[in-house]
Amino acid sequence: MSQRLPSIIASVFLLFLTACSEGESPTDPKPLAQENPSGGSSSVSPFAGVEACGECHAERVAEYRRTPHYLTLRTPTSARPIAPFNEAGEELTTRNPNLRFRMHESKDGFHITAHQSGKSGERTISDKVDLIIGSGRIFEGYLSFDGDALFQIPVGYFAAGKRWANCPGYEDGTADFSRPISARCIDCHGTWGIVKDTGVNHFEPSSIMPGLACERCHGSGGQHIEWHREHPKANKGQHIIQPALLSPQRRLDLCGQCHGDPGTLLAPAFSYTPGAPLSDYVKQDQSHGDASFVHTANQVQKLKASSCFKHSMNIDCTDCHNPHRFDPAALREATLDACALCHKPEACKLR
Repeated sequence: MSQRLPSIIASVFLLFLTACSEGESPTDPKPLAQENPSGGSSSVSPFAGVEACGECHAERVAEYRRTPHYLTLRTPTSARPIAPFNEAGEELTTRNPNLRFRMHESKDGFHITAHQSGKSGERTISDKVDLIIGSGRIFEGYLSFDGDALFQIPVGYFAAGKRWANCPGYEDGTADFSRPISARCIDCHGTWGIVKDTGVNHFEPSSIMPGLACERCHGSGGQHIEWHREHPKANKGQHIIQPALLSPQRRLDLCGQCHGDPGTLLAPAFSYTPGAPLSDYVKQDQSHGDASFVHTANQVQKLKASSCFKHSMNIDCTDCHNPHRFDPAALREATLDACALCHKPEACKLR
């Protein structure tokens, strides 16, 4: 990062989670221990990663890799941006006639540069894209490391309008490359990373596991994988959490990590274990207001405030959403089927 404008804007930027693999576990079991959870000092990941899950669950992992959950944080080398980066460069003008952004691709990666002209000539602020945040279904943004400090680049790409624009929370006509990306942001967009105690946005760059791996919902899989390698003919999952067998509240807690209020971490990032009360790990506002610009925030709280939830305490997110695959048509049908369990189609006033 060549230089930064002086203002620093605090940010909470998050989106969600999911998982893969099959298994069997008792209702609300004791959470599986995660060795060395990241808290600013751990150097060993408790997660095996999706590649290890794919040894036995190849088909499930293959379809999961196409979901927004898995793609919500990725490297440009693992998946190209959806935005039309090219060698010639794309340009975004702003309300400030003296400021424009240029997005281009070169041999060493993808770059976004702010060109700001003034009385003393033109100065530039340029960042290389190190991480892509957001699946691209609605939006994708870009993050850049300055040493071990992680920052957001102010320009992103909106898929629906196929256009470049300022990222949410940035004022048009400004070029602020100094917004820090905290551990809470990566806690919802990534699986794991070493968080340093030298600052709110300091990580070991090579440690970050992009996307949401199976173990975010099924718990640390090391013991499960080791056991099944030794017992390849076993057909029931051992030493793994099966979310379907958790209580409704614990299932909501799984989704609520990232689809609830952003809240404040009470425990180190990446240390939540499926089956445990989420309230032990993050303090959340339980109202269902739209306090955050992030569209996925407060969704669990909104569900709890709905009449359907109040009249049927067994409702949870997976009644409509299949966390293992992304299929909009199937989602629509599943939603209609779920509604039809209690409501007659002719009763719907919003058809």
